[in-house]
Amino acid sequence: MIAALIQFALRNRLIVLCAALAIAALGAWTFGQQQIDAYPDISSQVVTLITTYPGRAPEEVERQVTIPIELAMGSVPKLAIVRSRTIFGLSVVQLIFDEGVENYFARARVQERLAAIQLPKDVQPELGPLATAYGEIYRYELKTDGTHDLMELRTLNDWVVEPRIRRIAGVADVANFGGYAKQFTLLLEPFQLERFGLTFDDVVKAVTTNNANAGGSVLQRGEMSFVIRGKGAFQQLGDIESTVVNTIEGTPVYVRDVATVRLDSMLPTGIFSKDSVDESVEGIVLLRRGENPS
Repeated sequence: MIAALIQFALRNRLIVLCAALAIAALGAWTFGQQQIDAYPDISSQVVTLITTYPGRAPEEVERQVTIPIELAMGSVPKLAIVRSRTIFGLSVVQLIFDEGVENYFARARVQERLAAIQLPKDVQPELGPLATAYGEIYRYELKTDGTHDLMELRTLNDWVVEPRIRRIAGVADVANFGGYAKQFTLLLEPFQLERFGLTFDDVVKAVTTNNANAGGSVLQRGEMSFVIRGKGAFQQLGDIESTVVNTIEGTPVYVRDVATVRLDSMLPTGIFSKDSVDESVEGIVLLRRGENPS
């Protein structure tokens, strides 16, 4: 048998050479497609529900958010275990499914149940990314030469870096850590509010209702058509300061008359520090479940 194979190979050298090259090319391609995990993902199928309830104590979040979600999710098909943890202003519910349940099947069933849950106003649970505890594959840090502060680095990471990384195949999400999230802040002056007979709700309502664009119809002018729209969304600090809160005997009272508008940051809940740098901005890239980490 072996002698016959050798004779065949000697008589058909071109065929044998082509077959060897094809097998080598197939091996190289297979090696490139091979999934190489530092830690093999043996975790169960988990769907995470994240709900924020700002300013509320853990007991209140547990009673009004966590428990209703747990009760509603009890009848989800093929659900094995329900776990939850509640902290100040945050509820996290983990739903662990039976072995072999498909990813999107589990998420779709959970999404169906969410629509029927009665929660407090402005409270909306969100599905966590399709990733596991083993899906943290990359971390990066944004550095500056001193010309940009932590708020600018955080803004750059949120609006430029993270969206580009999310477009990479296999990436489930990018989590930001560190820095200061930019926001516009109004520092109300109680004496000025009392002087003009205004309340805190009056200022909030004025700012909320004026921060919006409006769409209109189309105006025909001969053979041309003009699209009508109203631009009212805030673009800069001056737009907020010029918002009218009330009118007293024909004289408008602006936001700048009762408050100081400035650029500030949200209260940080953590600090990222590396080496000798006191504070910096970090991004954590999460791999989608089942993707190739190579």
